[in-house]
Amino acid sequence: MKLVRPFGQHDLSARPKVSSKRRPLGIPLDGAPVIVCYGGGVDSTAMLIALKREGIAPDLMMFADTGGEKPETYEYVRSIDAWLASWGAPAVTWVKYKPSPRVGYGTLEGNCLDNETLPSLAFGLHSCSLKWKVAPQDQFLKGVSRGPNKRNGWQPALESWAAGLKPIRLIGYDAGPADTRRRRRATDEDESFHYVFPLQTLGWTRETCIKVIGALMARATKASGLGYRRQRVGIDLSRRVGSRKMYCRRGA
Repeated sequence: MKLVRPFGQHDLSARPKVSSKRRPLGIPLDGAPVIVCYGGGVDSTAMLIALKREGIAPDLMMFADTGGEKPETYEYVRSIDAWLASWGAPAVTWVKYKPSPRVGYGTLEGNCLDNETLPSLAFGLHSCSLKWKVAPQDQFLKGVSRGPNKRNGWQPALESWAAGLKPIRLIGYDAGPADTRRRRRATDEDESFHYVFPLQTLGWTRETCIKVIGALMARATKASGLGYRRQRVGIDLSRRVGSRKMYCRRGA
């Protein structure tokens, strides 16, 4: 399978010309870098499998660490790099929000304890996700001029904006009722990014995503000849579907 790195190794001269055509997953063919917002769950893992099937290697994989994920989740996200490398995708880049040194916490859990409250999702809000997941990814891409999160922006994104292109962020909303409602409230584009929802384009529900992951596990089992071995494919996908209670959660 021929893999296509949409951004052309981050070389502006290697970008294809702007085209009105779209790839099967709904990704614009304008040469801008393609970024996966990876949550480490079922939906975003299935989205990676879909990208691999289409021969599309993203330019950046980002995982926002809230500091309060399950240990198994951290182990899983670390283990996926070998599988990503097997089809030309980059290793996962971890990003994390750094609060002011004046506060006494450095994680989402600590934030809640300090404020003596539950995460905002418990009240039907999403400010915790904005602060601990969305903001650190934006800061990594755009850069921050001062403060504890000070850093230069991601160079391919900066070059893309300079060339009049918007980086493309892939979001793992499935085609089930809940994520479809979320998708209706989401935007396709803002002043900085294009947003693409491959699972919605494919019509993959949560159940479909689980089946797709299971099918890949089955092929790995058959190929090994000795039963499924995590080290053979560089990723233990069974962790994404083996326990619905622990892993098949929303927001993946």
